Amino acid sequence: MDTCCELRRQLAEKFATAARLYAETVVLLTRYPSNPEQDYNRLLAATEKAKNRSEAAAVAFEEHVASHQCGSPQSIDGNSRQVQRETA
Repeated sequence: MDTCCELRRQLAEKFATAARLYAETVVLLTRYPSNPEQDYNRLLAATEKAKNRSEAAAVAFEEHVASHQCGSPQSIDGNSRQVQRETA
């Protein structure tokens, strides 16, 4: 079994990017001056969108890895699994 397939790599990149963008919006939100309220609300909405994208990317990545243990010795629930190969 390959340790990394192309789809896993793409999903991992999307997850990493989404998580980084979420973290950046949180930093902006927490450093933003309390006025004006309209800009704060816009930034808060952007932070929520970034959070949702990050969570969706995490789920897509985890589901892919769990579907065929692509590059992971553990299942999504953390239980170790042994990959057994059939011998001819």
